[in-house]
Amino acid sequence: MDNLPAGRIVKRVDLAHASLESVFTALQDKKFTGYAALCCQGKSGLEEGIILFDSGNGVGAHYEYLRFEKEVDGEPAFARCVNAARANAVVLDLVQLTRDQVQDALANNSAALFVSTPQSISKYAGKGFSEEFEKELAEIAKKKKSELLQKYRLNVAINIPPKKIEQKDEGHEPSKEENGRINVPPLEE
Repeated sequence: MDNLPAGRIVKRVDLAHASLESVFTALQDKKFTGYAALCCQGKSGLEEGIILFDSGNGVGAHYEYLRFEKEVDGEPAFARCVNAARANAVVLDLVQLTRDQVQDALANNSAALFVSTPQSISKYAGKGFSEEFEKELAEIAKKKKSELLQKYRLNVAINIPPKKIEQKDEGHEPSKEENGRINVPPLEE
Protein backbone atom coordinates (compact mmCIF):
# COMPACT_ATOMS: atom_id res chain seq x y z
CA MET A 1 0.00 0.00 0.00
CA ASP A 2 1.45 3.31 -1.05
CA ASN A 3 2.08 6.08 1.46
CA LEU A 4 1.23 4.08 4.57
CA PRO A 5 3.08 5.56 7.56
CA ALA A 6 5.17 3.23 9.70
CA GLY A 7 3.28 4.24 12.84
CA ARG A 8 3.97 2.75 16.26
CA ILE A 9 3.71 -1.00 16.85
CA VAL A 10 1.55 -1.40 19.93
CA LYS A 11 1.18 -5.17 20.02
CA ARG A 12 2.26 -8.38 18.33
CA VAL A 13 -0.42 -11.06 18.33
CA ASP A 14 0.24 -14.77 18.02
CA LEU A 15 -2.70 -16.05 16.00
CA ALA A 16 -1.87 -19.60 17.07
CA HIS A 17 -3.40 -18.61 20.43
CA ALA A 18 -6.01 -16.05 19.35
CA SER A 19 -8.52 -15.83 16.54
CA LEU A 20 -8.72 -12.98 14.08
CA GLU A 21 -12.36 -12.56 15.11
CA SER A 22 -11.39 -11.97 18.77
CA VAL A 23 -8.64 -9.52 17.77
CA PHE A 24 -11.05 -7.67 15.48
CA THR A 25 -13.68 -7.45 18.27
CA ALA A 26 -11.08 -6.15 20.77
CA LEU A 27 -9.94 -3.48 18.28
CA GLN A 28 -13.55 -2.46 17.73
CA ASP A 29 -14.18 -2.23 21.51
CA LYS A 30 -11.02 -0.15 22.02
CA LYS A 31 -11.85 2.13 19.06
CA PHE A 32 -8.42 1.33 17.59
CA THR A 33 -7.10 3.56 14.81
CA GLY A 34 -4.25 2.21 12.71
CA TYR A 35 -3.73 -1.09 10.95
CA ALA A 36 -3.24 -4.79 11.52
CA ALA A 37 -0.32 -6.07 9.46
CA LEU A 38 -0.26 -9.82 8.77
CA CYS A 39 2.63 -11.74 7.30
CA CYS A 40 2.42 -15.43 6.51
CA GLN A 41 4.28 -18.10 4.59
CA GLY A 42 2.26 -19.18 1.57
CA LYS A 43 3.04 -22.12 -0.70
CA SER A 44 5.21 -20.01 -3.02
CA GLY A 45 6.58 -17.41 -0.63
CA LEU A 46 5.75 -14.65 1.79
CA GLU A 47 2.37 -12.94 1.72
CA GLU A 48 1.51 -9.69 3.51
CA GLY A 49 -1.86 -8.21 4.37
CA ILE A 50 -3.05 -4.98 5.93
CA ILE A 51 -6.45 -4.19 7.42
CA LEU A 52 -6.97 -0.48 8.15
CA PHE A 53 -9.02 0.60 11.17
CA ASP A 54 -10.61 3.96 11.95
CA SER A 55 -12.05 4.26 15.46
CA GLY A 56 -12.41 0.49 15.71
CA ASN A 57 -14.05 0.01 12.32
CA GLY A 58 -12.36 -1.90 9.52
CA VAL A 59 -12.20 0.59 6.64
CA GLY A 60 -9.76 -0.85 4.12
CA ALA A 61 -7.66 -3.83 3.14
CA HIS A 62 -4.57 -4.50 1.05
CA TYR A 63 -2.78 -7.79 0.28
CA GLU A 64 0.48 -8.54 -1.47
CA TYR A 65 2.06 -11.70 -2.84
CA LEU A 66 5.75 -10.88 -2.68
CA ARG A 67 6.93 -13.68 -4.99
CA PHE A 68 4.49 -12.76 -7.74
CA GLU A 69 4.81 -8.99 -7.13
CA LYS A 70 1.01 -8.87 -7.19
CA GLU A 71 -1.18 -6.65 -5.02
CA VAL A 72 -4.90 -6.90 -4.28
CA ASP A 73 -7.11 -4.26 -2.64
CA GLY A 74 -10.55 -3.96 -1.05
CA GLU A 75 -12.82 -6.93 -0.37
CA PRO A 76 -10.63 -9.49 -2.21
CA ALA A 77 -7.70 -8.34 -0.06
CA PHE A 78 -9.78 -8.67 3.11
CA ALA A 79 -10.70 -12.27 2.15
CA ARG A 80 -6.99 -13.04 1.70
CA CYS A 81 -6.17 -11.46 5.09
CA VAL A 82 -8.75 -13.72 6.75
CA ASN A 83 -7.20 -16.68 4.96
CA ALA A 84 -3.66 -15.65 5.97
CA ALA A 85 -4.71 -15.51 9.62
CA ARG A 86 -5.26 -19.28 9.42
CA ALA A 87 -1.78 -20.09 8.12
CA ASN A 88 0.58 -22.24 10.20
CA ALA A 89 3.20 -19.47 10.40
CA VAL A 90 1.63 -16.03 10.71
CA VAL A 91 2.60 -12.83 12.50
CA LEU A 92 0.13 -10.02 13.19
CA ASP A 93 1.34 -6.60 14.31
CA LEU A 94 -1.03 -3.87 15.47
CA VAL A 95 0.27 -0.49 14.36
CA GLN A 96 -1.24 2.70 15.76
CA LEU A 97 -1.80 5.72 13.51
CA THR A 98 -3.67 8.97 13.82
CA ARG A 99 -7.09 9.28 12.22
CA ASP A 100 -5.65 11.70 9.65
CA GLN A 101 -2.95 9.20 8.68
CA VAL A 102 -5.59 6.50 8.09
CA GLN A 103 -7.72 8.89 6.03
CA ASP A 104 -4.68 9.96 3.97
CA ALA A 105 -3.76 6.32 3.34
CA LEU A 106 -7.29 5.64 2.07
CA ALA A 107 -7.30 8.81 -0.04
CA ASN A 108 -4.07 7.66 -1.72
CA ASN A 109 -5.30 4.07 -2.08
CA SER A 110 -9.03 4.36 -2.73
CA ALA A 111 -9.16 0.83 -4.20
CA ALA A 112 -8.38 -0.50 -0.70
CA LEU A 113 -11.62 0.90 0.73
CA PHE A 114 -13.74 -1.87 2.25
CA VAL A 115 -15.86 -1.63 5.37
CA SER A 116 -15.53 -4.77 7.48
CA THR A 117 -16.76 -5.99 10.85
CA PRO A 118 -15.97 -9.01 13.02
CA GLN A 119 -18.99 -10.64 11.36
CA SER A 120 -17.39 -10.09 7.93
CA ILE A 121 -14.69 -12.56 8.89
CA SER A 122 -17.13 -15.47 9.07
CA LYS A 123 -18.05 -14.89 5.42
CA TYR A 124 -14.49 -15.82 4.40
CA ALA A 125 -13.62 -18.22 7.22
CA GLY A 126 -12.42 -21.65 6.32
CA LYS A 127 -11.16 -24.59 8.33
CA GLY A 128 -7.54 -23.74 7.66
CA PHE A 129 -5.21 -21.88 5.35
CA SER A 130 -6.22 -22.33 1.72
CA GLU A 131 -3.75 -22.19 -1.16
CA GLU A 132 -6.58 -21.55 -3.64
CA PHE A 133 -6.00 -17.78 -3.76
CA GLU A 134 -2.33 -18.34 -4.54
CA LYS A 135 -3.10 -20.98 -7.18
CA GLU A 136 -5.57 -18.60 -8.82
CA LEU A 137 -2.93 -15.86 -8.87
CA ALA A 138 -0.29 -18.20 -10.28
CA GLU A 139 -2.66 -19.21 -13.11
CA ILE A 140 -3.36 -15.56 -13.91
CA ALA A 141 0.37 -14.77 -13.90
CA LYS A 142 1.07 -17.78 -16.15
CA LYS A 143 -1.70 -16.74 -18.56
CA LYS A 144 -0.42 -13.15 -18.70
CA LYS A 145 3.11 -14.38 -19.38
CA SER A 146 1.83 -16.59 -22.19
CA GLU A 147 -0.20 -13.71 -23.67
CA LEU A 148 2.84 -11.43 -23.49
CA LEU A 149 5.04 -13.99 -25.24
CA GLN A 150 2.42 -14.41 -27.96
CA LYS A 151 2.01 -10.66 -28.36
CA TYR A 152 5.68 -10.24 -29.19
CA ARG A 153 5.86 -13.62 -30.95
CA LEU A 154 8.47 -14.82 -28.51
CA ASN A 155 6.62 -18.09 -27.97
CA VAL A 156 7.76 -19.27 -31.40
CA ALA A 157 11.38 -18.44 -30.62
CA ILE A 158 11.25 -20.20 -27.26
CA ASN A 159 9.69 -23.37 -28.68
CA ILE A 160 12.39 -23.85 -31.35
CA PRO A 161 14.87 -26.47 -30.16
CA PRO A 162 18.47 -25.27 -30.27
CA LYS A 163 20.49 -26.56 -33.21
CA LYS A 164 23.63 -28.56 -32.59
CA ILE A 165 26.78 -26.52 -33.00
CA GLU A 166 29.33 -28.28 -35.16
CA GLN A 167 33.06 -27.76 -35.40
CA LYS A 168 34.16 -25.66 -38.39
CA ASP A 169 36.67 -27.18 -40.78
CA GLU A 170 39.36 -24.98 -42.27
CA GLY A 171 38.11 -23.66 -45.59
CA HIS A 172 34.52 -24.53 -44.73
CA GLU A 173 32.07 -21.72 -45.37
CA PRO A 174 29.09 -21.86 -43.01
CA SER A 175 25.70 -21.91 -44.69
CA LYS A 176 23.33 -19.01 -44.22
CA GLU A 177 21.37 -20.87 -41.55
CA GLU A 178 24.12 -22.87 -39.84
CA ASN A 179 23.99 -22.83 -36.04
CA GLY A 180 20.60 -21.10 -36.13
CA ARG A 181 22.05 -17.82 -37.37
CA ILE A 182 21.94 -16.11 -40.70
CA ASN A 183 25.44 -15.17 -41.75
CA VAL A 184 25.75 -12.12 -43.92
CA PRO A 185 28.38 -12.42 -46.68
CA PRO A 186 31.20 -9.86 -46.55
CA LEU A 187 30.95 -6.75 -48.70
CA GLU A 188 32.94 -6.86 -51.92
CA GLU A 189 35.30 -4.00 -52.53
